[in-house]
This record gives sequence, structure tokens and C-alpha cells, in this order.
Amino acid sequence: MIKLKQIVEAGVFDAPDVGGAATGEEATEDPKSNMAVKKFDMLLKGKPGWEKVKELVLKMSDIKQADFISYLMTDAGVGETAKKKLKLKL
Repeated sequence: MIKLKQIVEAGVFDAPDVGGAATGEEATEDPKSNMAVKKFDMLLKGKPGWEKVKELVLKMSDIKQADFISYLMTDAGVGETAKKKLKLKL
């Protein structure tokens, strides 16, 4: 089984530099085209526990959803570079 740390080390979070990135075009990019998203989906596809988590998160308030995402990033050991890239996309 592939671990999240291996995915990060493989560089799947690195996005190629695109000439139009500064114009906000990256915000319209299909998230399913991201290699990290594809690998994450492959790992968790059909897992009943993950499906339950998604159901529960949808029922949370916006603040609790943000706190949960922050918890997941901290628990997974997401690096500062990935956090900075995420902030840019938000």
C-alpha cells in the first residue's frame, strides 16, 4: 500500500509552471487532473470508512470543516511548500 509520505516524496504535488498561472487560470483547472488527487482516489476508492467521513464532513459547519482540513494536513505532515501552494489556489 502506498503511504501519503511516499506520494509527497514522489513529487506528485509539484505542479508544472504554466505561463498563465499568474492570471488566475489555475483556479479553473479541473482538480481531477491533479496526479495527487488521482492517487488519493485510487487509495480510498470504495472504502466505507472514507465514504462515512465525507458524509459527516458535509454536515459540519464551515468553521468545523476548515478545522478538520487543518487537522488532516497537520496529521498527514503536509509540508510548508504544499501549504503555500494550497493557499495560492484558495
